[in-house]
This record gives sequence, structure tokens and C-alpha cells, in this order.
Amino acid sequence: MYFKYDLKIGLKKTIPWFLVVATIVVMTSIELNLRILTNEKEGLEMLRSTNSMDYFLNVFAGLKPFNITENDKFQLPITWFLIHMILFYFTGKYPYSEIYNNHGANVLMRGGSRNKWFLSKWLWSMVCVMIYYFVAYIFVLLFCMVVQIPISFEVQPIDYEELLSPMIECTMLDTVELIILPIISSMAAVSIQLVISLILNPLLGFMFMASLYISSAYYFTPLLIGNCSMFARNGVFYMEGITFSQTIIVSLITMLLSMLIGIFVFYRRDIIGRK
Repeated sequence: MYFKYDLKIGLKKTIPWFLVVATIVVMTSIELNLRILTNEKEGLEMLRSTNSMDYFLNVFAGLKPFNITENDKFQLPITWFLIHMILFYFTGKYPYSEIYNNHGANVLMRGGSRNKWFLSKWLWSMVCVMIYYFVAYIFVLLFCMVVQIPISFEVQPIDYEELLSPMIECTMLDTVELIILPIISSMAAVSIQLVISLILNPLLGFMFMASLYISSAYYFTPLLIGNCSMFARNGVFYMEGITFSQTIIVSLITMLLSMLIGIFVFYRRDIIGRK
């Protein structure tokens, strides 16, 4: 009952945000394409042509670790940050906003199970994450098709400062792992937000995630989950980077703990009374 309701009502409310991420992806890809064309006119040639994976990696690249000891100037990777903040905004807004309207509160009470209600909202959030990235990935491919950039899922070395170049010879398995990384790390992050929003409120939950991701950009550690979603900090592109197994372990543990804490808190809290 709960999950069917969330898919019907919740996804309808989030469709505009999927269009927003599509716009960001296209604008980022246009900007990269224009830079490459400009550099080519100025005589800066690449050893190989770009392909769709170069554009995909560019959207979710982030930045290499900030090194305060070398007097680096801290920069927040804006595209990476914005993509995640939009995801956190709409996945954090819907679940608990349903409690504060009469229809949503009635659904909770008629269902008769707080645990199922919370798990339904968690599953809804996970579905939203997958659709969100699916839309982003599809629009990268659509952009490449429109501007006639070869569609390829090979991660190949490229001698170009503004694009990620692998440090190892990448297999198709490496490509699949890279595609999964932003999704699994975002699932973990959204799980954290769901619990923080329950304990505090959705606004503070969103502010917590913003602080967490700014901290992730500043401090390099897989324990700050934002690092796991930056390709520039992945072991494929950075010698001391985060491995795929580290991301999976941290993400799965985070999701499991978040679910257990969320169920525990939600079962004991007078949610309706907080209206």
C-alpha cells in the first residue's frame, strides 16, 4: 500500500527535478564542447578524439583532493555539488511533507505499520536516485549523438588537462563500476538525509547534507561519502584514490545503519503529534 502510493504521488512531484538535472548535464556538456573547440582553433590538439565517456566523466568528475599543506586554493566543484544538492532537496522534501498533510497522515494511519511506512519512503528515495542518474546518463548520450561525438563506453587515456585520464588500463568492468559509483554513494547519502530529517526536520537535514558535501570536497576520506562520488578522487584516475570496494563497503554499511536507526526512531516518535 505505502510503496504504491509513494510511486504514484511522490514521483509525480519529482518529475520537474529530473528535467533540472537533464538541463545541468546538457549545459555542462555544451560548455566542455565549446572549450574543446576553442582550444582546437588555438592549435591545442588532442592525441585522440573525445567520446561519450569523456563527457560522462566530466559531469561527475569533481576535483582532485584539496591539499592544504601545498597552499592549494580550495575550490568547490560547482557542477558536482549542484547535482547532489538538487537530489537531496527533492528526496528530502517529499517523505516527511506527506505527514503534514491530512491525506498523507491518513495513509500512514490506515496502513497500520510505521516500519513499512519508513521502508516505503526509503525505497522511494532509492528509486528516485536511480531515475535521477538514469536521466543524467541518457542526456549525456543524447547530447553526444546530437553533436556527433562517438558513443563509446571505453575509458581511454587522453592528453588533455581538463579531462580525466585513467592511470590504469580500464576494462569494461571498470567502466561499469564507474557508472555505479555515483548511484551507490548517492543512495547512501540520501539514506543519511532521511534519518537526519526524521530526527530534526527536512530543512536541517538538507543543511546537514550541504555541510557534509562541502566537507567532503575539503577533506579527502571515504568516510565522508561525497568523496566516493567524485571520479577525480577515484583510484582509476588518482594514485591514492578511493577504490570501488571501499565505496561499496562504506555505502552499504551507511545504508544499513541508516535504515535501522530510522526504523528505531520512527517507531518510537510521536510523528503525528509534531504536526
